Amino acid sequence: VAVSMDRSPDQRISNPIIVIGSVEINCRRLTELEKHLQSDTINLQTIQSAVADQVQAHTDLLGSAEYKNYITGQAVAESVISCLHGGA
Repeated sequence: VAVSMDRSPDQRISNPIIVIGSVEINCRRLTELEKHLQSDTINLQTIQSAVADQVQAHTDLLGSAEYKNYITGQAVAESVISCLHGGA
């Protein structure tokens, strides 16, 4: 998971970039989530739900699709929240 964003002077999120890898066949930006972050109130649950709606994980030896969707949602949500609080 890679997350980058800026804050506008009025504290709104601007220029968000969210990329996931190792879940689908290729790395991919979550552009719908990026748009969502700029327009709505953010909390862990809405981020996790948005990720689950966009990720197309497949079951394989590394885990079930359900598990991969869950853990990806957790990782993205925690990364976004960390970024908002000035974390690395």
